[in-house]
Amino acid sequence: MKPAPHLLFGVAASLFVVAGVGAGILIVGGPGHARGQRLDDLRLDSLRMISSEVDRFEQKHHALPQTLEGLDAGDAGGESWRDPETKAPYEYRRTGAASYEMCARFAVASDQDEDRQWRHGIGRSCFELSVDAPAH
Repeated sequence: MKPAPHLLFGVAASLFVVAGVGAGILIVGGPGHARGQRLDDLRLDSLRMISSEVDRFEQKHHALPQTLEGLDAGDAGGESWRDPETKAPYEYRRTGAASYEMCARFAVASDQDEDRQWRHGIGRSCFELSVDAPAH
């Protein structure tokens, strides 16, 4: 006995839909990927803001801060200096008179379109930064 044509069509259509959904998840990523991307965007925003605060601190004090806690906190400090998910502080260390490194842990690798200075992989990534300090 042959299966009815409409039954074969229904099975084929179902398989096509399942394959399409699976391919979409592989290409775009699932909900976990989207959440990781949102958290990574917040991390990068925070690191950029901290970098601006370090620049301002250097302009005012003619030296880099020893720690992030050494920055003039104002409205920029506190939670923005911590990972939005783990609440761990971002890593910061001076590497020279006008250079420093900041590190964070990322959930998703950055896009190739991302600003080259802020490209990162999955996991711990560090960024070598420097202030454009005028002669004092």
